Parts: sequence; C-alpha cells; structure tokens
Amino acid sequence: MEKNTFATSAYIATSPESAFDYLCSLKNLDEWTLYSRMKEQVDEDTWLGTASGYHKNLYYHVKKLENPLFYGIEWHCGLEYQKYFQVYPVLLFPTDYIEPGTDEKGVYFHWLSFVDPKRQTQMIMQGIHTVHTSECRSLKVFRTQGRSDISS
Repeated sequence: MEKNTFATSAYIATSPESAFDYLCSLKNLDEWTLYSRMKEQVDEDTWLGTASGYHKNLYYHVKKLENPLFYGIEWHCGLEYQKYFQVYPVLLFPTDYIEPGTDEKGVYFHWLSFVDPKRQTQMIMQGIHTVHTSECRSLKVFRTQGRSDISS
C-alpha cells in the first residue's frame, strides 16, 4: 500500500444497521477515538471538533453512501466549514455479503485513511497506523459490548 494510505479492518459482533447508525453520529467519535472530540454541532451532519494530529479544530462532516448490498459512510474533515480536504471512507459489509448463506451475525468494518502529502505532519505519519488500529479495536470492543441505547 502507498505510504500515505492506511487500511484498518475488524469484525464487529453487532448488526450492520446498528453499526451504521452509530458511525453516522459524529458525536460518537468522542467514545471510541483517541483524539477526536466534538465541541459544537454546526448542522445535522457537521460538527466542529478537535484533532490532535492537526493541532487545530476541524470541521467533521458525515456523508452516507447508498448501496443495496452494504453500508457506506464517508467522514470528511477540513479547517473550514464545507471545505473538506480529508475523506475517510468506511464500508460495512454484512457477514452474508462476505460468505453467502452464513448464519453468523455481525458486520465487517473497513476504514480507509489517506493522508494528503501536503498536509502530512511528523506526528500524523508516525502515529496514524497505531492510532487507527487502537481506535478500531476500541470501536470493536465498544460495539460488541453494546449499550442499552445502541445495542444490537
């Protein structure tokens, strides 16, 4: 893979619908990411929040992708409202998409990260793999354990 592209994947023991709804709510980033914290909601799909790798506040925007076979999300980030330079695609595959006819319940979470070479900082490049792997594990544990208001 290119040096500015990172893929993170996990199996999560929750329904695809539950994972999709949870991931589409940007405020939930506060629970499972290490450094993204939402401070102020700007509109239905956009928050202003913190991000340590950039040492500045970022606008976070979520876009839902429509596909009849799996769920898709794009998280967008930028220093200005509606001017996003970063896109993080997330694909959620139901288990029967991967293995037709399976009775296993859950979802395969695939998260791609691309770092624009013009915006790379030493902190981002040294930490992105470790941070995103840790966040993916945190999401997996959090979603597998569930909570009463978001359980599968």
